[in-house]
Amino acid sequence: MIIEFCGVPGGGKSTAVAAYLSAHPEALLITVDMRRRLPEAWYALIFTLRHPVSFISLVAFVARHHMSGLGAYSLHLALRACAKYGKASCYSTKTELVIDEGLVHAAMTLSAKPLSSNEVSALLSRLILPSRAVVASEGSFHRFHGPRDVVHPRALAGDEALQTWESAVRANVTVVSRHLPAFGVKVEGVARVVR
Repeated sequence: MIIEFCGVPGGGKSTAVAAYLSAHPEALLITVDMRRRLPEAWYALIFTLRHPVSFISLVAFVARHHMSGLGAYSLHLALRACAKYGKASCYSTKTELVIDEGLVHAAMTLSAKPLSSNEVSALLSRLILPSRAVVASEGSFHRFHGPRDVVHPRALAGDEALQTWESAVRANVTVVSRHLPAFGVKVEGVARVVR
């Protein structure tokens, strides 16, 4: 079973993951190290071979909806999400697997504009989805507004583009969360999991 933690940046996903893992020691966190490109590429390839429709659909989604100037960055985030699911597929289905920011998160956060209900439904119908999604529906986006000595790629796009993206993410988290149950995904809030 896969449980994905997803949603608004700065919404407590990492804290919720830590709390969940502490309360469920049998669960396994699936991570992909950004500094080690070869394993990341290997697991993304495994995902692509096992789920070509999901892979192509996500790449096409990024190509259509990424924030201007951030195509390569958005594609990298999509590939990381694929790699996490590819790595998860290498484990027993009896193991409870936890993914922080996977495919559902990509659907929520990679678009630079609010998605229509039809767009979300079409994308979700093609993605490999978790059994449960723990959704942070509120967040501060603090990592994008931090000190200027560590500037995030999204912040480099400028304040107006960043505000547009933040608004889109908030809208997309809502619409994606609403559609997930129709695809058999149990949706819970972060606060409920941390308790």
